[in-house]
Amino acid sequence: MSLLCGDANHNLGYFMTEEPGFTLIEDFPAVSTDQWESAILADLKGADYDKKLLWKTDEEIVVRPYYRAENLESLGSQLNPVPGEFPFLRSSRLDNNWMVSQGIDSTSLGNANAEARDALARGADAITFHIKHSGNTATGPLPQSVEDIAVLLAGIDAPVNFKAGDLSTSVLNLLVQAVESGQVKAFKGTIDLDPLNDLLLNGASEKNPGELFDAAAVAVLASAKLTNARTLALRGRQITEAGGSVVEELASAIAAGVEYLSALSARGISVDAAASAIYFDMAVSANYFFEIAKLRALRLLWAQVVEQFKPATKESAKAYIVATTSEWDTAIYDRHINLLRGTTKTMSAVLGGADVIETLPFDAASGASDDFSRHLARNTQIILKKESYFDRVVDPGAGSYYLEMLTDALAREAWGFFQKIEEKGGYLKALEAGFVQGEVNASRAKKDKGVALRSRAILGTNQFPNGKEKALAQIKSAETVEVKTSAGKPALTVIPLRPYRGAESYEQLRLRTEQHVVSGKHNPRFLLLEYGDLKMRKARVGFSLNFIACAGFDIVTKSCEATAEDAARVAAEVKADVVVLCSSDDEYAPMAKPLIEKLGGKVSVIVAGSPANMDQLKADGVADFIHMRSNALEVISTWQQRLGVTE
Repeated sequence: MSLLCGDANHNLGYFMTEEPGFTLIEDFPAVSTDQWESAILADLKGADYDKKLLWKTDEEIVVRPYYRAENLESLGSQLNPVPGEFPFLRSSRLDNNWMVSQGIDSTSLGNANAEARDALARGADAITFHIKHSGNTATGPLPQSVEDIAVLLAGIDAPVNFKAGDLSTSVLNLLVQAVESGQVKAFKGTIDLDPLNDLLLNGASEKNPGELFDAAAVAVLASAKLTNARTLALRGRQITEAGGSVVEELASAIAAGVEYLSALSARGISVDAAASAIYFDMAVSANYFFEIAKLRALRLLWAQVVEQFKPATKESAKAYIVATTSEWDTAIYDRHINLLRGTTKTMSAVLGGADVIETLPFDAASGASDDFSRHLARNTQIILKKESYFDRVVDPGAGSYYLEMLTDALAREAWGFFQKIEEKGGYLKALEAGFVQGEVNASRAKKDKGVALRSRAILGTNQFPNGKEKALAQIKSAETVEVKTSAGKPALTVIPLRPYRGAESYEQLRLRTEQHVVSGKHNPRFLLLEYGDLKMRKARVGFSLNFIACAGFDIVTKSCEATAEDAARVAAEVKADVVVLCSSDDEYAPMAKPLIEKLGGKVSVIVAGSPANMDQLKADGVADFIHMRSNALEVISTWQQRLGVTE
């Protein structure tokens, strides 16, 4: 028995045989790219190669159907570094033992502390306290005194991450006071102080540009007073949660980092001190391979940026990454699908080499997280580490032709966008000019259009929804605490970028239907009436069912003879408010007009499809058409108005 191990250049793996003298290379010679292309063109039978096989992503990156070793030749020395070595593309560490962080958002400081200690006892390595500020109130465990800090951190001997947005300065000051006074022995973790992205989130700041960077300098100096803290965030996550692309998140984070390093250097802070206080707060979406490549590209870009500031040691060029599973593609309907989304996102973060990872609970979108959902979120990571051994291999995607090319493409595109930001005068100037917001909003519009047309699937929401599911009772409002904030005149104003979820637009319509029914009113009933051609009617019933279920309307599916009399009889039996005809294009005209006449205007008729004689069918009284090009949001909203669902 022989065991052959080929090298990457020949695409050979392991092969076993009992035949003496058998060799893989001789019996299975290498296939050239030209041979592959010839076979593909033959299979296409004249179809356009680019349209059929090339994928153009949201980031305007063209992805080929396959990659080979020769594709990596253009990457040169970028592939040579081993994990832990500059430029840290493969990893900033020599291991992949990331920290499992558990998110806590309880408003009660005591409860938050108890939940944190329980999470640590059950396998978490770190804690993330979520504090959100709006107006004069905040949600989450907001400490407002040194004593509060002591209560919140009592008995916690693990890294703690504070995600407090524009309240981070206050939290940081209290932490320093608590450590200096001895009420807290030490603090290790992160505080997401990020004045530039606070401005982007809030749309205004009382601080002028100089004061924004002064606040960043104070944060860096404060980090030295704490045990092991990173106190200045580069909050790229905001871009993703506002609908931005992977490239825009990468470039914006890098641009903000350059702005901070420049300003801190001007204030006499060394690049080494500044870089050691900085960390990246990144979102991880369900775009599996892109998110792996994003984190790899981030380390590469940041290393090159820091190197230009002449650090005393290359260690300063390491990017410290805190990754959180994105909220953008989560949903309140069919919420257990969020478990699957959360798993793939977490895997991307792990394989991409994040230092700290937080997996959000599957019911976080509805504000209903409890011990069970937090337990599942935590165990998603623990299973990957303890049972799947993802911590045993550093950068397992290294050498993958597709992943290496994708990493390079994202790095190049992000660098190009970063250069455009620099041409505007830097990140702050680009925000003031609305340049970054304009690019992100353009990406958001593309995503929103795809969601509306259902070409961008959010399973359980705009594709394959469970029409009988109810979510209204699951939605919970978070408890709030009062916050003392000043009401000074803004010194800076920009166009804000608001976080949202892609599913929200559908959820609002469906919740409207639910509220309509809860208030004691009739839920409109749609009859999917199938007849005629078996193949077409079944296909169109399936399409119509998924389309209309997005609204939460009552749906009944029945078949009938291809006569108006029988169709009207079935409609009367089920007490339909709307009849959706599901058949072949040729069979609509003979049915539509006589059926509409028999229904006497009391029941509307919709046709499933976009037949060539659509104008004639409209003239015959057909009220609407639903098909693959329909904007489901517009159609559903229109029918809610027509049927009196206005709660």
